[in-house]
Amino acid sequence: MLGDVLVISWFHKVLEETAVGYSDALFLLGIPHRLEHCISRELTGSSHIFIVIGIHHYKRLPKFFIAVQTEQAGSTWVTPQFKAKLQRALAVWDFSKVHARDWTCKRACFLPTRIPMSTFFEPKDGSIEANTDKPIKDIDILFFGGPHERRFHMKKIFENMGTNLGFKVVFLVVGESEFIYEDERDALVDRAKLVLNVHFWSNAALETHRLSYLMSRGACVLSEPSCDSVLDAMYSESVQFAPYNALPQAALKILGDDRLRARSESKALELNFRHQFDLRPIQAALKLTLGNLRIKK
Repeated sequence: MLGDVLVISWFHKVLEETAVGYSDALFLLGIPHRLEHCISRELTGSSHIFIVIGIHHYKRLPKFFIAVQTEQAGSTWVTPQFKAKLQRALAVWDFSKVHARDWTCKRACFLPTRIPMSTFFEPKDGSIEANTDKPIKDIDILFFGGPHERRFHMKKIFENMGTNLGFKVVFLVVGESEFIYEDERDALVDRAKLVLNVHFWSNAALETHRLSYLMSRGACVLSEPSCDSVLDAMYSESVQFAPYNALPQAALKILGDDRLRARSESKALELNFRHQFDLRPIQAALKLTLGNLRIKK
């Protein structure tokens, strides 16, 4: 018989919100578990089942683990060694249906991206109330993300557009040590009229880890479409889409349409709320994965 609880583990700061999102979902389902931030790149133990967020960060993995797959299929992290780790997993839970279909792993399935429930609510005077603060939107166009040539190319275009047309453009293409988190990131997003999603990889599945967070802030988002038509359709109620080379023209059109932006912001909150509080996918994945394994209650 396996141990008292499931253990949700992550290594990199960028995956902490995903880990907390899974924890919140398990809490709502009444499933015992604990969060464990691993700082050593080595996970050991044979008496628990670990839900590992981002297995590519670990040199050693425990006997029983579920891999929450967060990488793009074209990523340099996806090596033969990485795929061998997936083969060892009790199951692979992937944010993309295209990925889940292509991994040759037992019990590979599509699970929509999880984010913390606290992004929807915060305590005030002992109660839980929806976030309603409305900061001044003094940034016309915002982007933040890791460095890639296709992002640097778009940065130059948008910054030139901002200079020529008098728009305030904040386009942050930064290395890992300069990633922004928590209050700093929230403040930037809340000030932006339009937030861009420019994929790191040209053949990417939709970057739902980024989009789910942005939508939870009620952001109006413009994204290039992805290789995963299922994800694109899931987010199309709120997210505006345009091909990579048409992003500047699409951004200008959106900035000139206050009603479109307001509708997109409203739909972002509504759609993301539906995604996060629909616990059926994770319930089904747990049942499939743990069908023949027993966990103490």
